[in-house]
Amino acid sequence: MAGSGMVFWKPGTIAPGSLVDRVPSSSSSTSLASDGRDAVAGGSIAAVYNPNSRLAIAEQRSRLPIAAVRSNILHMLEQYQVLIVVGETGSGKTTQIPQYLHEAGWTAGDRVVACTQPRRVAATSVATRTAEEMGETVGDLVGYSIRFDDVTTPGKTKIKFMTDGLLLREMMATPLLNQYSVIMLDEAHERTIATELLLGLLRKVLRKRPEMRVIVSSATLDAEAFRSHFNLNTDASDPSKDTAAILTVPGRTFPVDVQYLSQPTPDYIKAAVDAVMNIHTEEPAGDVLVFLTGQDEIERAITLLNDRVDALLVDAAAAKRRYQQQQQQHHHGDRGRLAAPPASYMNMRVLPLHGALPFQEQLAAFEAPPRGTRKVVISTNVAEASVTIDGIAYVVDSCHVKLMVYRPDAGHESLMIVPISRASAQQRAGRAGRTRPGKALRLCTESDYCTLLPERSVPEIQRVELAPVLLQLKALGIDNLLHFDFLSPPVTETVARALELLFALGALESNGRLAIPLGIRMAELPIPVMQAKMLLASAELGCSEEIVTIAAMLQVQNLFSSSASNRDASGSDFAASGNAVVDAARSRFGVTEGDHLTLLNVYLAYSQHGVGQHGDKWCGRMNLNPRAMQRAVQIRHQLMRYLTKFGVAIESAFGKHRSRNSQSRNPSDDEATAAAQTIRRCIAAGYFANAARLKPDGSYRSLRYDLDLAIHPSSVLYYQVTQKLHRPLPPPKYVVFHEIVQTTRTFMRDITAIEPEWLLELAPHFYQKPAMQAVGPSSSSVEPGSVSASLLGETWMDNFAVSRKKPRAL
Repeated sequence: MAGSGMVFWKPGTIAPGSLVDRVPSSSSSTSLASDGRDAVAGGSIAAVYNPNSRLAIAEQRSRLPIAAVRSNILHMLEQYQVLIVVGETGSGKTTQIPQYLHEAGWTAGDRVVACTQPRRVAATSVATRTAEEMGETVGDLVGYSIRFDDVTTPGKTKIKFMTDGLLLREMMATPLLNQYSVIMLDEAHERTIATELLLGLLRKVLRKRPEMRVIVSSATLDAEAFRSHFNLNTDASDPSKDTAAILTVPGRTFPVDVQYLSQPTPDYIKAAVDAVMNIHTEEPAGDVLVFLTGQDEIERAITLLNDRVDALLVDAAAAKRRYQQQQQQHHHGDRGRLAAPPASYMNMRVLPLHGALPFQEQLAAFEAPPRGTRKVVISTNVAEASVTIDGIAYVVDSCHVKLMVYRPDAGHESLMIVPISRASAQQRAGRAGRTRPGKALRLCTESDYCTLLPERSVPEIQRVELAPVLLQLKALGIDNLLHFDFLSPPVTETVARALELLFALGALESNGRLAIPLGIRMAELPIPVMQAKMLLASAELGCSEEIVTIAAMLQVQNLFSSSASNRDASGSDFAASGNAVVDAARSRFGVTEGDHLTLLNVYLAYSQHGVGQHGDKWCGRMNLNPRAMQRAVQIRHQLMRYLTKFGVAIESAFGKHRSRNSQSRNPSDDEATAAAQTIRRCIAAGYFANAARLKPDGSYRSLRYDLDLAIHPSSVLYYQVTQKLHRPLPPPKYVVFHEIVQTTRTFMRDITAIEPEWLLELAPHFYQKPAMQAVGPSSSSVEPGSVSASLLGETWMDNFAVSRKKPRAL
């Protein structure tokens, strides 16, 4: 158990199987048998290790690396419109620069300093820390604003942390951002879509507001691209006219030993567990950070690791007993050779860290372990730059990441596991060298690292679906997208597909301009465009009360829990399959119409039984996460405010179909069926572009792009069709779905059964009945006879097909 047989090697030493040093080096070959200590962790949280926590706050601030360049920052901001600050995580950029600006008078009068973060929890936690340093309460002088949660006081808040997406939304109301004197774009190297748009928009704002200042903060050395983007000096021979400059914050890192696998691994999760066990049994005390791609992988690794540690401790205890027996025999006259004492091992505490964890559970990863315990934190990629934790010693890097990727040929986004960039790998390795010399173990060969990993990650704007991005730009009055100042221009085909979808949803007119009022309202709603259309369509269909609930429930994660204490980390909207407790919980609320109405059922049951003093106990019995449900209630209230602002009447589909003569509190079966049909029609009004139909083999094919799809195991329809929890029911012939998940197969997730006639009624510009050919934006086409015979096998729907160009009249 002590060794797993994994072999790592250090570049510059004798490679495994080789007799010759590849690169001369004075150091000896280093496997996993040298020094080391603690670990790193991360999630959607901006926690930073503070080695000076016992000192007064003023002394703590003075010891941060950023303090050495405080005067430089303030001086350069007087000289340049834009300052790019490059400094490693933990240098103090995020918390200190806004305070420096406040102290220097940039918040005098009614002026405010804004600092954007790519993640919600980063904005809240950094605001909390900054307020603490300033002796303030969050929401007064220092506040934060994130989606569905604004903790600021108008006229009083002077330092405002917010997500980059929130600043974009503020620009819709005040395009020149007149309330801000300085805007700091933090973690700009992550190149999120919102940051990418802000980089272009702020370049325009600076031309109108030369007195405003922009700070771009980055943890990597790609600052020149940012400087070139903002520098308005057209005379290269005269640097005095430059409008942007770069400032580098001195670092305080320790050396990190980087090692690679000698052979490629077919299972990096098992390889990560093996590597952690090697560290645990062979290396000195110290914590470990493991980078995996998502919750499911993290949970699998935690299970494997706990099993391995339990077996190790059992074996160690047995060996200790045998040794004690030998000692007793030796003491009583047995003069045989006494064996060496058995190895003793530390305890291990394994913790997950990812964005879907509740805040308090995220914080557990940053707490010091008990004496004699090694902490192992298994995290997603959010630990690359947002966190710094005490005693980091070992990093185990899967060299993979899960990213949302848009496929124009398929017309859908899907989560895909891909190799990380070499820049990201360097960031991850650096987590092991923050407080002492460390060691990074990359679960790939050096050859694969050099040949398969790209130098830098593809900016998000070049790999995701762009409909919400373009809708926001249109709402900001930017109609000529080709001339927008993108730092990295998006893919032309992706832009075309996004414009097509927005037109189909009714957000754009035929001339490409924003539709009024629908387009403006869709842009203002802080939810995806299809959900926004669904929510606004509910006013006309008379089911806004139910649809606003469904929209709110779609925003929460970690809904079902596999334990009564609700501390399970699994799942997103619905926890992954394979857990009998979660399956039973899902079945308890499930309906034959699909997942969206199941979400409605969950909320209605919670509103009756889950609120109040005993709400958490009820959620525990139902295996629901009470925090997720409370969040859904808050989001629903926010969305209701938008509907009120838009003048949308709040009407219930159940009330609409209720008989005037009915004396019962509960609707009849006919009334409930009619109400459910209205709700499903409204869902189809938003998701009609994500429609699929049943094939004879039980799988589905998307109507728009002929993509083969399967029902995701987390769907209630999966269990109804597979007879896992119910007697078998026939699968619905037509469905709409919320998203696609790409794993071993291409799955639909969050599915609702629909009638095909609704597509013709709700989206006649998108679908047509008599035309069998599929033409238009896709280069592929379907032969007239090939669709009907092979997909459904029902003669009455033989001629139902997708129109990929302007449909012919019915």
